[in-house]
Amino acid sequence: MICFEPQSTGPKPAALTGVLATMPLTYPGYATGPLSLNIHKTFQLYACCILHISVSTLYLLTFLISHWPTTAATDIRTLTHSYSMKIQHLQAKSILNPSRLPGITYAINPYTGCQHACIYCYADFMKRYTGHLEAWGNFVDIKVNAVELLEQELQNKPKGLILLSSVTDPYQPLELKEGKTRSILKFLLKHQYPVSILTKSDLVLRDLDLIEAFDDIEIGISITTLNETHRKTFEPCTITTQRRIEALKELKQKTIPSYTFIGPILPGTTNLNKILHEVAPFSDFIYCETLNFRGKTEQLLQHVQTHTPELLNAFLFAVKHPHEHTQQLQDQVNLLQHHYGKEIKLFTHLPTRLRKEPLQNHKA
Repeated sequence: MICFEPQSTGPKPAALTGVLATMPLTYPGYATGPLSLNIHKTFQLYACCILHISVSTLYLLTFLISHWPTTAATDIRTLTHSYSMKIQHLQAKSILNPSRLPGITYAINPYTGCQHACIYCYADFMKRYTGHLEAWGNFVDIKVNAVELLEQELQNKPKGLILLSSVTDPYQPLELKEGKTRSILKFLLKHQYPVSILTKSDLVLRDLDLIEAFDDIEIGISITTLNETHRKTFEPCTITTQRRIEALKELKQKTIPSYTFIGPILPGTTNLNKILHEVAPFSDFIYCETLNFRGKTEQLLQHVQTHTPELLNAFLFAVKHPHEHTQQLQDQVNLLQHHYGKEIKLFTHLPTRLRKEPLQNHKA
């Protein structure tokens, strides 16, 4: 048993008897103290080796975390998740996509795939076109020629509102190093194209120098829940909700047009009223979107049943009674819009045909 004990003048635990080796070591970010090995003398040499390896690992992790920029996701899950990612630098065939989203003319996705690995993400349909066998959230393709393509493709296109992004997060953690979104913004700024940015990350604040120079730009911050346990379950590699709220505050202070995107609405944990109470003062308007179950019903229900069973009844109601669930949300939105004096729009994903009942195996 290897024990780390901060320097203390108090009595040592009775269990620490037969201590064979005590090594005072000092590492940045940790208290100085004796590291004790409570093992048989025969294995002292081996234990010392293990100890040095373990302490070196702790030191490395401490160094990485302490030097990680404050705008990046500092949660250790993001750090470890990135090691299992398949990341490729590829030449893309196109970058500017016409959009059917309301008010959006074009969408630009600097990356295919997303490190955030959100359980509910509908964008996993992109795997049909990429040939990836990895699970969604375990790969990212970086479009190295994004700006060159953009320059070509915008030449003969009329100006229109450009969204960054529709099927990826333009400020996922690797953007910090790759800078593809920043380079695209620089190009768009030269020609003053109108831009709308939607992200879950406060890394967007890094680019305030460019954002403030645009004549027509808006920034949307996505929030799904104020419950951090649920946030970690559904969005395992994203920053905290509080950091997103702080980003909205800073955008407001800079007088940059900004909005909150509450979506997807996760049944049982997305509390519209409580979220609006936090974000309404810093949002020019609010978009809400229901959860898109299409093609993911069983996967989502299984995830909820395993990790957040307290939400299962709410999820089952949304699946079995989609129209009633949606109407309840619309009624809430109507009341909250009046209460907060903000424009609030609800976008919905209703099934095109009546759903059968294949859900008997899911019980709360």
